[in-house]
Amino acid sequence: MEKKKREVKGISFTKKMVISLVGGLIVGLGFLFLREHLIRSNQGAVWQTINQILFQDISDPEKGQSAIGLFYIIGQLFINGLQLVIVPMVFTSITLAICHITDTQKLGRISYKTIFG
Repeated sequence: MEKKKREVKGISFTKKMVISLVGGLIVGLGFLFLREHLIRSNQGAVWQTINQILFQDISDPEKGQSAIGLFYIIGQLFINGLQLVIVPMVFTSITLAICHITDTQKLGRISYKTIFG
């Protein structure tokens, strides 16, 4: 008898996204509770240090001078990367959709509405 090889499937993309979302919520809530605990127990200086290392907006000229802001940098890189990818993708999608229109009258109406509202 032949043994059937079982394919090992990884975790689906949807499950990875849900796990990441839940993990992010847990980490965020953890830092929120940590901040509240440190402030209530008169250890605000410890929270200020954590805030400067991880969360501080380094583009602020007054507060960003002595801060590192790791999560701020990562967040800005992520958002700028999305903008870098999404704008050409939308342009390409619109261009390809227009190229597949075979009815010239329909194309003319769409062009007129696009230009003149």
